Amino acid sequence: MACTQSGFKTFLVSSNVALLFVGLSLSILGVKMKQLLSALLLTDVPLIAQSVKAVIATGVFISVSGITGIGGAYSEILWLLLLHLITLGIIVAMEFGLGVTLLIVWKTVENYVSSLECDTDCAATLDSLVLDYALPSAGLMLTIIIVE
Repeated sequence: MACTQSGFKTFLVSSNVALLFVGLSLSILGVKMKQLLSALLLTDVPLIAQSVKAVIATGVFISVSGITGIGGAYSEILWLLLLHLITLGIIVAMEFGLGVTLLIVWKTVENYVSSLECDTDCAATLDSLVLDYALPSAGLMLTIIIVE
């Protein structure tokens, strides 16, 4: 079965809409991490503050990539499609940085919890935040990039 031009365009637009939603969910994850870490009083640690900013920035960048992909696929503008491909390449590199960032935040809060300055509720909240939001978002985003 051959892929028609309209079918290919529909596929590109729908996959980039999914990429846009992943970017938005990652930005929301960053904001939720910021709120949680503020509640744990860990926002004074410069590394943690930079990590949270990196998560939010990655989410915004992914959303921009989704928008350029939608615009490029819908209007068939070559420079917009090239910009989209460049942003996808940058996102792959940012994914590794995001994984390291989430690991740093997780280990820092884990050390904070182990020093008995936090009860089990905030530890469970952090685990659910990282495992329920961050990992599925990263997996879905990489799947979309590979498919595209």
